[in-house]
Amino acid sequence: MKSARSCRLFALFLLPLGAHGLHAATYLPLQDAQLAQQAPVIVHARVLDHVVRLELVDGVEHPFTITTLATIEALKGSVPDVFEIRLAGGVVGDIAWVLPGVPGFSVGGQVILFLSQRGEAGERVFSLTELGLSKFDLVEDRAGRQFAVRPVFSPEFDDYLSGRSSGASRSGAGTTGGLRDVASFLCALRAAAGGQEEQTITYAAPEGALRSPGGASPLWVNIVGVEPGYCGGTPCLI
Repeated sequence: MKSARSCRLFALFLLPLGAHGLHAATYLPLQDAQLAQQAPVIVHARVLDHVVRLELVDGVEHPFTITTLATIEALKGSVPDVFEIRLAGGVVGDIAWVLPGVPGFSVGGQVILFLSQRGEAGERVFSLTELGLSKFDLVEDRAGRQFAVRPVFSPEFDDYLSGRSSGASRSGAGTTGGLRDVASFLCALRAAAGGQEEQTITYAAPEGALRSPGGASPLWVNIVGVEPGYCGGTPCLI
């Protein structure tokens, strides 16, 4: 007979937004400028490390991943030189918790994050304001041009969520195409943070496969399959 703790997999489709409960995650279209205006903190950072710890949720142990990052540039608000992001999910021993839609972090990678401070957890601990909408990976194509992408969503669905198209479909119909150019994205975020006139974000088609700057990690790798259902007609990615 297997232990009650043997390979416990919590295949939940609810996302924890607080320490004392689980709530469904719903994504509504939100333009980049609106996302920037609503977020207290916007930061360009590098991922240093991450660790998974067990925490009690309603009396049951669940893994949480704590990611440590170093600030490259505070685009809006105040953030320490080194700070943490706490997200539900991970693996500790024989306990695994997988939550669809929760973004992951790769050590050494660069990200742009939209954050709010978790005051009760300390001045170094932050949370993503809109979960998957608030985390962009910085990647580059074979020509060395850098792009900002949301790895939780397909490019077509990201176009829909950011208000660039009226809908996303499996065939890509309704998408305007292209990915955010990092330089123009950063300029637009700085302008939004400073209350200046809205800046246009340049979108362009990458040349060849995308990877993390200086690394070989390809974009859109789907480690554990897809979520049940469809996101606007496109299979949802984990």
